[in-house]
Amino acid sequence: STSALNAKITGLTPNTEYKFAVQAYYKASSGDVTYSDKQKEVSFSTRPVNVGGLKYDESAIYFDKISLSWSPVKNVTGYEILILNAATKAEQTKTVPYGESAYTVSGLNPGTKYTFKIRAYTVRGTATTYGYYSSAVSAKTIALPATKQAAFDGFIEALNNTKNFNGNAVLFKEVVFTDFSGDRNDTIIESMAKAGANT
Repeated sequence: STSALNAKITGLTPNTEYKFAVQAYYKASSGDVTYSDKQKEVSFSTRPVNVGGLKYDESAIYFDKISLSWSPVKNVTGYEILILNAATKAEQTKTVPYGESAYTVSGLNPGTKYTFKIRAYTVRGTATTYGYYSSAVSAKTIALPATKQAAFDGFIEALNNTKNFNGNAVLFKEVVFTDFSGDRNDTIIESMAKAGANT
């Protein structure tokens, strides 16, 4: 149609780069067809397919981390995981390289519900094309037991009140808290809390 200024192209392959150009043509009554010069080509990449099978490992939920897995997608650059803290509504993203189909999200807060989504992405030159986010899955980190929380708080307070530690108080807090995922660390925290209290 001579009045149409747009077209919808269907049946394209996901995660594929296409180049498009437009040219006009005229068909004479004799049947001869004359074409104009092509306009400048434009490139466009279709989205990667959606990532499926996102789930969390119930046996790998800790105070500060949750392990996820998904069904891999072929021929993409990697994956982007969206992490939503249900309590604060804060969002963050983590990228995972192609070839991986599992990831442990760490640095989470104890006793907090998190929602996760994932999508694939492909980088071509300077352009990044993202797929759509998957369906969400939610899981809650293990709450810090009251006795352990008290020991932890006592230890941090002792650090903050002890000049001998100088600027190391924040560093110790980060190391202990983010790695606080088992009985061994429980024991370490209790011991350090007692030591801090006696310093």
